[in-house]
Formats: sequence, structure tokens, C-alpha cells
Amino acid sequence: MARPRKDSDDPSAKERMMQAFWEVLEEKPYAQMTVSDIARAANVRRNTFYYHYANVGELAEQAIRQYIPLAVQNINVMRSGGPDSHFPPLFPPDAQGKIALIAGPHGAMDLLNIVKNIAWDLWVSEFGVDESKRPLFEYAISGMMAASSYLMRFAPEQRAALLANSDLPAIMSATLRQISPTIPSSPTQTAQEPPRTPPTPARCRP
Repeated sequence: MARPRKDSDDPSAKERMMQAFWEVLEEKPYAQMTVSDIARAANVRRNTFYYHYANVGELAEQAIRQYIPLAVQNINVMRSGGPDSHFPPLFPPDAQGKIALIAGPHGAMDLLNIVKNIAWDLWVSEFGVDESKRPLFEYAISGMMAASSYLMRFAPEQRAALLANSDLPAIMSATLRQISPTIPSSPTQTAQEPPRTPPTPARCRP
């Protein structure tokens, strides 16, 4: 294949295409996404795309991998038993919007499987769990992704309020501790703490 024009040599060309993947996924289902869609959104030629990727699926995996590894820091917080160790660790705030896209109506099983495989490899490397825990892990990941997709319907401050007054973090932490017992338990409220009163979140208008 002939070497594409100069824009492929620009270090930002691949970054633009990965960003274009998310932009196009907001506009149309993954199953309908084409190389031309990505090239147009990233302002590159089609041969530039093929210089870096064999197909849209290969781009999708790299775009997803760019966000999932950010969760390693959260996993380490969870393992340390720090003040935030009860919070679901795999999807950091700056990745939740992307996770919601994957789990939403424009997503696809191929994308869900990419996330699950990346997350599983990460979990194995951090905690050394064996394959027998994989079904429970996939159950937990699927639940986290569905919850992320639901929470993205609300404004950011409402999402924080919903999580702060929900049992979801503790439930997910308990599930993940069944997969890897080395994860510390969720902090519990002390007797001196007043009970939390859940706010009534206002739904965002579409």
C-alpha cells in the first residue's frame, strides 16, 4: 500500500480518529459506522485510516483501550482500603460517558465484549483471579455498564447524588470481593452519622 499523505505522519492523526469513533458513535449505531464516517469526522483520507487500522473494529478496540486502563488507579485505591475504596473501581469518571455510549442504543455486543475482555485482563493482572471467577465478573461488569448508561440520563450533580444515596456502590463492591477476596470491605456508617436522605433528582431534558 502506498504511503498516505502527510496527515498520517502527524502524531495526532490516530488520536483524531479515536476521538472521531466516539463522535460518530453518538450519532449512529456502531453496526452502521463506516470508514468514511471516521475519515470525515477526523478530517483524514480513507487511505490514512487504512494505514493505521485494518477496519473499524480495530479502531474501536484501540479507542476503548485508551480509556479502560485509567481504572488501574481506582483499583489500587480499592485494594488499599482508602476512603473511596467502596466505589465501583473499573469505570473512572472521565470514562463513564464512553461506557454509557457502548452500553446504550448505539452500542453493540462486539463493543461490550471488548470492554469485558480488557477489564478481565486488567483484573487478572491486578488480583490474580482465575478463570472460574469469569462468569461472576462478567455479571458485575454488565451491571456496572448498564448502571453507567442509566446514570448518564441525569445531569452530573444528580448522578453524584444518586450514587451517594444508593446501595449500588456497596453491592458492586461486595460482588467484586466475591471475585477477589483481597478487596477491602465497603466502609460503613458509624452510629454517630445521621442517616442520609436521598434527594429527588430532576431528570435532564432530552
